[in-house]
Amino acid sequence: MKKYLILFALMLIQGCSSGGGDSAPVSSPLPQINIQGVSLLEGNSGTRSAVFALTMDTQVDDIVTLDYSSSNGTAISGSDFIAQSGTLQFDAMQTSKILSVMVIGDTDTEIAESFILTLSNVSMNAQIANSSAIGVIMNDDGQLLNDTGTTLCSDTTNNFLSCPQSGFPGQDSELGRDSQSATLIKTGAGRVGFDFTKLDADGLDLPADVISWSCVRDNVTGLIWEVKDMTGTLTGIQAVNDTYTWYNPDNSTNGGNAGTPNGGNCSGGIDCDTTSYVQAINQLQLCGYNDWRLPIQVELLSIFDYGTLSFDADYFPGGAPSRFNSWWSSVTSAFSISSAHMIWTGNGGGDSQSSKSNSQGIRVVRSEL
Repeated sequence: MKKYLILFALMLIQGCSSGGGDSAPVSSPLPQINIQGVSLLEGNSGTRSAVFALTMDTQVDDIVTLDYSSSNGTAISGSDFIAQSGTLQFDAMQTSKILSVMVIGDTDTEIAESFILTLSNVSMNAQIANSSAIGVIMNDDGQLLNDTGTTLCSDTTNNFLSCPQSGFPGQDSELGRDSQSATLIKTGAGRVGFDFTKLDADGLDLPADVISWSCVRDNVTGLIWEVKDMTGTLTGIQAVNDTYTWYNPDNSTNGGNAGTPNGGNCSGGIDCDTTSYVQAINQLQLCGYNDWRLPIQVELLSIFDYGTLSFDADYFPGGAPSRFNSWWSSVTSAFSISSAHMIWTGNGGGDSQSSKSNSQGIRVVRSEL
């Protein structure tokens, strides 16, 4: 009898330590499967692989399976890529896999095109964290440039006139994408000839009417741009009012002058110079990428709308820093190695130069081109 009483007491102790005999065991969250988007140059002929990386955040003792299939975006299967579908298997304890979609090369000069790879029907021992990723096919048959955003004409004495103007043919407003804006078929949206797509924190496409986004892809040039902090706070690393001095310690790319380290006025706990900022954004893996850089001046000018004398606020909110209407490029001045090119967005905008010790804004960019 004494023996049974001891066993009963032990059972009571175990029940109390586990929260009571009626408590259900706490189940561990299922492993999460993520798929990363990819961009690549299309090539001039044949095919090349767009390689999507899949990762599972926890090892599993058993096999995990899921289905995948590609679908058209602005890229069309059969002419731009070869459709793919099937079942993928993670072996026991395996946490990474790849899926390849073959992209078809051509020699056409065209805007960036995209297709979608979707995951579904995962086995019960895992979950899909993000069910789709975008494959972006980049043009490599000549650099495409945006138009200027100008839609009005001038004569010898007046600006902002309708087009055409008799005796003054061939003006900017009558040429290029802006003049064709009424009939353009766009991947995304944007004023007149511009074609932008908002991207989320993972680099995936978003609808044009969302109110929060992380990056913007220019579907004409293929460039992907940082979006500054939209909250208006002055404490985040991407705060729009922060400024930085130009600094590049790499003698092979700094034009013979490294510039000024940590001379700007910024937040986010980093040194206030261009190199520190680019490094910080890459460490954050903004929109899933770690190859962000300072743009060259023509790249910055490609998103400047001369029709409104600004960046498109529907895609690049916040405007220029309040202290300066200017943004650094990566290019040292040919006239003075202590200066660098920057884009001035006040009084009409354009390419200008500034001492590397001055503080300007930064908007980083990335591209496969």
